[in-house]
Amino acid sequence: MKFSVVDKFDKTCYLALRINHLIIDRSLGVTGQWYVIRTIKPVQTTIKQTISLAKHLCALYPSSSKNSIKKLLEHDRVKVNGVITRIGKTQLQAGDRVEIGEKVFVTRLPEDLEILYEDEHLLVINKKANLLTIATEKEKEATVYAYLSAYVKTQQPDNKIFIVHRLDKKASGILVFARSEEVKRKLQAQFEKYDIERRYIAIVEGRVKDESGTAQNYLAENRAYKVYVTDDKQTGKLAITNYRVEKRTAGYTWLEITTQTGRKHQIRVHLAGLGHPVIGDKEYGSKKNPLQRLGLHACRLGFVHPVSGKKMTFEVDAPPAFRKMFSR
Repeated sequence: MKFSVVDKFDKTCYLALRINHLIIDRSLGVTGQWYVIRTIKPVQTTIKQTISLAKHLCALYPSSSKNSIKKLLEHDRVKVNGVITRIGKTQLQAGDRVEIGEKVFVTRLPEDLEILYEDEHLLVINKKANLLTIATEKEKEATVYAYLSAYVKTQQPDNKIFIVHRLDKKASGILVFARSEEVKRKLQAQFEKYDIERRYIAIVEGRVKDESGTAQNYLAENRAYKVYVTDDKQTGKLAITNYRVEKRTAGYTWLEITTQTGRKHQIRVHLAGLGHPVIGDKEYGSKKNPLQRLGLHACRLGFVHPVSGKKMTFEVDAPPAFRKMFSR
């Protein structure tokens, strides 16, 4: 990874990390705010035969809408023979030089969202607690999906992202998003076959007695969307959760969790069933919330890249509040 410094942008100084074609910037004036800046280089062409400027631009950008072409002209980005031209009906002659000026896109990512990896096929991110993965009836905009959708469109207006899996709003950690339907299907196939490596940190109430163990049963969901254990194999789905004690305090235990299945609220229900609910998880019986958040963090995610076939593993540190809680 190469580092570079952007001296000025819109009269504001930034410290920048250049990663491939992207610049990820932190404003020196706003703590914790990250910006993604992408520059489209100027384009120069020489006309070979008579054609209108609008048709020439449409030929240059076949995937762009007529409205996008119109904005190129309105924003003074188009020059013909060195002169800014705003009229699409302008007739170009053989030998005319057309230049589309440089364009800089700026997207602000919230401080609770970090891009860990990006290529043309997928995005891997780390989210903080209390950020939704996707929209709900009450919240449409402040979601990981909405932020990343806006972000990829700064690279190309027609770009899209696709949800592969989710994390609870109150949890934090790693998520992978696809950039095409095909990549989404291939990644989800790995999840369905349990070929994904997933590791979590859970802070639970009480001192867990056994050093390690496995919770295995069938889980179902009621009409209130709450997950519960059932003996009915027709209604429920098999869920398997492995846990290992990492640290203990007088009233809490730090667990490392791995899952062999990926059911909704699986970890939370299983740990509550052991008599040690995740802290801050009032829905499943927690009575303590010392960190004012859910004590669950997806710290490791491994999968096979759906295009290159390369094994990829991503790992992030435990939240500072977790570490502080067990350093006393």
